[in-house]
Amino acid sequence: MSHFLTTALVVVLCGCLAWGGMCVFDGLDDTVSPVSDETPHYRLNLSRLTDGRIVVTADTTWIDSDTMTSCEDMFVDGKQLVYVCLREAPAHSVNDSDKSAAKWCVTVLNNEGDPPVDEIRQGTPDSYVTLWKAGEPIPVASEDMEAYFALEAEYAVWWDSRPTAENGAKTIVDSIENAVWLSRLEGAQLAVPEWR
Repeated sequence: MSHFLTTALVVVLCGCLAWGGMCVFDGLDDTVSPVSDETPHYRLNLSRLTDGRIVVTADTTWIDSDTMTSCEDMFVDGKQLVYVCLREAPAHSVNDSDKSAAKWCVTVLNNEGDPPVDEIRQGTPDSYVTLWKAGEPIPVASEDMEAYFALEAEYAVWWDSRPTAENGAKTIVDSIENAVWLSRLEGAQLAVPEWR
């Protein structure tokens, strides 16, 4: 019996060490993608919806690893600056067969708020490229992009309209109906020219 417990303890400890090592490795390898005017590692593009919101689209064609988006608002000399950057983990390389769409919406900024956005920058406060300043034109979003966000808003209304149980929690969604919604959203997303 003691041999079994010793073996089980060793297996559990090895598993914990392996998991901890992976987390540390991820932390060390989670780097901000470089920003450069000459050779961008990724590109961010802007589109303006009819309601004034600004859609930020990333083109990650040149990145071969998992990414996540980081958005940071800063107020400098009374101006609101928004920094949008991608962080990547080269330890998690992605095969071409597993790679998702190279162009996708990373964030939507509400520019009708108070205060409005004065500047959008790609990168971090230490290293950035200015994408847009207040007063400069932003390309108008395509009809397909407008349709996608309208459908997304309908989906949000449907999701929030679920009945509430006695304990105050929302009831479980119908998986088939949800799958239909997600399929419609995917079809609408694939139709957006800015994301192809």
